Amino acid sequence: MTAQATPITSGLQLWLDAGDSSTITDSGGLHPGDVGFNGLASQWADKSGNGRLANAPSGNRPTYNVTALNGRATIVFNTNQFFDLNTTITTSQETMFFVTRMFDNGDNRGPWVGQKTGSNGFVNDNSRYILFTTGGNIGESNSAPTTDTIVTETRSSGITTIFEDGLAVIPGVVGANGNLIVNAIAIYGHGGARTFFGEISEILLYNRVLSSEELNAVGAFLETKYDLNTAYTPGEKG
Repeated sequence: MTAQATPITSGLQLWLDAGDSSTITDSGGLHPGDVGFNGLASQWADKSGNGRLANAPSGNRPTYNVTALNGRATIVFNTNQFFDLNTTITTSQETMFFVTRMFDNGDNRGPWVGQKTGSNGFVNDNSRYILFTTGGNIGESNSAPTTDTIVTETRSSGITTIFEDGLAVIPGVVGANGNLIVNAIAIYGHGGARTFFGEISEILLYNRVLSSEELNAVGAFLETKYDLNTAYTPGEKG
């Protein structure tokens, strides 16, 4: 199986790609590279084909950085900068990929994706990955990834595995039953709104657990795209 020019699309619910300037607009409708682009991302368009759109409210707009990650673009989130999704994604099982770098901001490093006004989301808070659902949460004590990292989460039947650059840092923890509810990027509402601190280049969210070959294919696609050193294997035969 070879690294693909595009990621696997079966079950893909959300695909946000900061490197595709056509998906980023400022409050005036300008794209990065357009004369007069103000540097703040007002909208981030979904590439999954599901017609989702991430909208950043006025006063909460993150910064677009064109060459932050090995020459590729990122969206930079600081205090209280986030996007609302125009439609809610609800999954009982999922696979998520994040190309990210987190800022060390003490205990409140914040969420990648979440339920803006509820206690549900994929979060790194107090040096732990936590998936809040109706059935509980899982966590581990490793620190947040503050270097360029592909973070991957899979969950099915309450069993959650989290990978960093293709290596499991939480291998098959039981817990976190129920639904993951996502209607916002970089914010969730557990105990008051918390926001993400760091940079995100790409998000892929599937409503199924990808096979090991599929995980490698998507991971290798991202590794190649961002020139990262990971355990994924570009060009691996399936």
